[in-house]
Amino acid sequence: MSIINLTRLFLLTTLFIANWLHAGQLSDIEQEVYNHLQRYYQDSYANARTEIKVKPLNQSLNLPRCRQPLTLTKPRGKSSRVSVKVSCSSPRWKLYASATRQHLLPVLVAARALQRGKILTADDMVLKETDITALKGAFYTDKNALIGWQVKRSTNRGKLLKPRSLSEAPVIRKGDSVIIEARRNSLSIRASGTALENGKKRQQIRVRNNKSGREIKAIVIAPGQVRTP
Repeated sequence: MSIINLTRLFLLTTLFIANWLHAGQLSDIEQEVYNHLQRYYQDSYANARTEIKVKPLNQSLNLPRCRQPLTLTKPRGKSSRVSVKVSCSSPRWKLYASATRQHLLPVLVAARALQRGKILTADDMVLKETDITALKGAFYTDKNALIGWQVKRSTNRGKLLKPRSLSEAPVIRKGDSVIIEARRNSLSIRASGTALENGKKRQQIRVRNNKSGREIKAIVIAPGQVRTP
């Protein structure tokens, strides 16, 4: 083999090794960013399944190997797209890495079309894994917490159950028999009464004392039980 061919082979081999080391360094940085984001979000979204995708770094970047641990800032961006500043102190350089994130959590959606006024049962709701990063406002994850609630706005099948579309159902309804409890210091007095309007927990409603016929206001404590303020 001629000297010229050997020289060419040496140069090609050197270039290949340099490119391989360069690609490996960028891959290491991308992995650092991935691990950093997973750690950052694990507390805020502890119950969610987090998926992170780091955008490949520009292959034209010519960065010297960092001799110190990399420094990464907290991610910036409130949507699914975030960026992280990555810097090296020796030798000094910095870059910005981009990534997308999803935080997937089973949330309650309508199992069927729900009409206004419907009282929710367990069969009316189903859990659906959803990216909560994209959700605006509150959402629900516990069926038991919503059983007995009332639909304020008609909701199509598969749609998210939102607080603005639901209201806590009355635990006492107009005409129900109730126990009226009155407390004075350590003394507790009870009397039978009748609810004169619907009432939710902690709501004040009008009731009638069945013995005296007197109409009073009382706070709903539980089904069939009210207490005077």
